[in-house]
Amino acid sequence: MATSLLLQASRRIAPVDNGIHWGSQNRISYISDLHLMRRIINAGCISKKDAIYIIQKIIDDILRESNKLTLIGGDVSSDFSVFEMFVRRLRKSADSLYERSEIFFEKRNFIFVLGNHELWNFPGLSVKQIAEKYRAVLQENGMYLLHNELFYENESNDMGVIPYNELIQLDNSSISAKLRCTRLAILGGLGFSGYNEEFNANNGAYRATIDRNTEILESKKFEQLYDKLTDVLAKKNTIIFTHTPKKDWCADINYHDNFVYVSGHNHRNTFFDDGVKRLYADNQIGYRNESPHLKNFLINGEYDYFCNFEDGVYEITSQEYQDFFRGKNTCMNFNRQINTIYMLKKNGYYCFIHKAITGSLSIMNGGALKKLDVKNVQYYYDNMDTMVAAIKAPLEKYTTYQKRISKEIRQIGGHGRIHGCIIDIDFYNHIYVNPVDMTITSYWASDIIKKLVYPNVPALLKDKCPLLYYNYLKLIESEKSNPLMVSGTKNEVALLPKEYFETDIYKVSREIKKMQKLYSNILTTWYEIQQDNTILPPTK
Repeated sequence: MATSLLLQASRRIAPVDNGIHWGSQNRISYISDLHLMRRIINAGCISKKDAIYIIQKIIDDILRESNKLTLIGGDVSSDFSVFEMFVRRLRKSADSLYERSEIFFEKRNFIFVLGNHELWNFPGLSVKQIAEKYRAVLQENGMYLLHNELFYENESNDMGVIPYNELIQLDNSSISAKLRCTRLAILGGLGFSGYNEEFNANNGAYRATIDRNTEILESKKFEQLYDKLTDVLAKKNTIIFTHTPKKDWCADINYHDNFVYVSGHNHRNTFFDDGVKRLYADNQIGYRNESPHLKNFLINGEYDYFCNFEDGVYEITSQEYQDFFRGKNTCMNFNRQINTIYMLKKNGYYCFIHKAITGSLSIMNGGALKKLDVKNVQYYYDNMDTMVAAIKAPLEKYTTYQKRISKEIRQIGGHGRIHGCIIDIDFYNHIYVNPVDMTITSYWASDIIKKLVYPNVPALLKDKCPLLYYNYLKLIESEKSNPLMVSGTKNEVALLPKEYFETDIYKVSREIKKMQKLYSNILTTWYEIQQDNTILPPTK
């Protein structure tokens, strides 16, 4: 198992290897166009009890499939009392589940937008007055209504809504400052159909509540808000959540690459996600679907604390340094006394350097410092691009191989978590990928000292993870090439493991972990740059 160090690392072995975050993801649930009144009529309900049964069944399904945050995209009911019943029972059921199984059931949050059917019962009221009636019900039950408003979620479940008037009055720099630590932003509203010439208020979309002129004005209101906030929200993890599709409320029918669009209304159930353009309008329940279910998608949960800073060198505080890493979901202990911290930002990458009272410089990696040779911060800024490129070139090949192994581990039911050189099968069983020659070593470890090294991965699985070993045997029957497969004789699976008490693998792994932080756009290590722009590992 011994390996020559790819890069020397001299600091002491950490008792716990917490790994890095490759990019934390939030899973968002969504549903629209439930049309509860039509569902109650179709079921032949003749009493309130019958209606409650229909509504409660839908609620139970929603809660069973929901995640921490669920988007409900309008046209819940054309009858206000049915809408109110749905909301109250949804909150009561969600709270009951949370109280009974708090450990396993995270508290649920719900965000609504109105649909055109929600307006039917209120001829004579303005759109604003109607929205306030629905808002009162939702707020009373701890839920959110977005009507030309911006929802945000910051640190520690700090959630709130910036109302329309404030969004219009504030300049974008002030809004950006409010959203500095925002992990998730949702711009929401009905949207209306001001740009839809085929189906709109003239066709009775809102019954007698609003006319075509009002509809056009309401669409322009949301469109102008969207246009104003686009540059601010493009730097955040943003969902554009409307009842009507974008082409109905916006002259520009193109989708912004940095946004996730969620909508309903037309019952056509459109879906598109190529990793760049993301449109989820595919869970419109409509009139005929007898079995409503939630769908969900993933959205990044990180934020960039310094996203509004131009490239350059900045002096920052210790608290700002910690806030940046908190935004990257990176846990660290930082209790040391500091003199001066410099933040270097260049072409999307960050580097942090500490300057001691003596003038010496150290590159910062979380709470750890490593001394630098050149006592000139500008030198490191000027050479950041070269260092990033020199590290990424060999790291890409290595990481690609690790991800392939990780995928195979997950396919047989293992964790597949990558941290440094190590890939977790489960809490005790791991695979070490040597960065020098790409060989893999499988081992069981009760701690960083006591380890049992197996001749190959199948041998480890057979001894320590019999269920995963069974899954592995089934997997290799259908795969010609698998990085976990034994290259030697089948008898090697029966060989006994060997004890191994050295800790050299963790030294190498920590160095690789520092390199891997480039995937979070953070440069945390520095090597000597040679004339051919390659890096020379330190010799001491």
